[in-house]
Amino acid sequence: MKRRAASLLCHLAICLTVFIVWGRTFFVSEDGGFLLASGLGNLKYFTVLSNLLEGAASLIYALWLIRSWHGPWAAPAVLRRLHFAAATSVMLTFAVVMAFLGPVYGYRYMFTGFNLFFHLLVPLASAAVFCLVDRDGPVPFRDTFYAVLPMLLYGVVYSLNLIINGVGQRPNTNDIYGFARGGVPGAVLAFVSILVGVWGLALLLRLPRRKA
Repeated sequence: MKRRAASLLCHLAICLTVFIVWGRTFFVSEDGGFLLASGLGNLKYFTVLSNLLEGAASLIYALWLIRSWHGPWAAPAVLRRLHFAAATSVMLTFAVVMAFLGPVYGYRYMFTGFNLFFHLLVPLASAAVFCLVDRDGPVPFRDTFYAVLPMLLYGVVYSLNLIINGVGQRPNTNDIYGFARGGVPGAVLAFVSILVGVWGLALLLRLPRRKA
């Protein structure tokens, strides 16, 4: 019961943090961070989308915990997969910041203002809750493929936007991550590499839950 209460508090905290921070970005476009946009324009970033997915997953998980408080703690498969996919997606954001964006642009910009939450605190909290708190059952190997779906969907939409609307010129380019700089081969390689990386993160997150 104590672990269930801890899970509920963690999910509520993550949900509130995500939606409060995202709500503030509608009114403040520059807060000292990097890769920011005001209003709905911030939805073009996977960072924002992955955090919103995590916020939504935490809200749904919290509601399910409240509804089934006195029942067995075994989340339905669809909820477990949503939780897994969301945690994996925000960890991708964290991994990209630590391995690529931080060294290139400076970690100070990556962890300033709103980015402190979306690049660091929410991803680490989500991973900790998934791996250590919500141990309501083992995570099957096949679920690692579901965890890749958010990034796969984002990549498809990103590619279609480039094909339909073109790359464009900065600061209004549609290629916000620069994947098309190397042409079609480079873009395909980058996309495949990211998908493999996401799957690798899913496998890592699954390790503590293989025999939960």
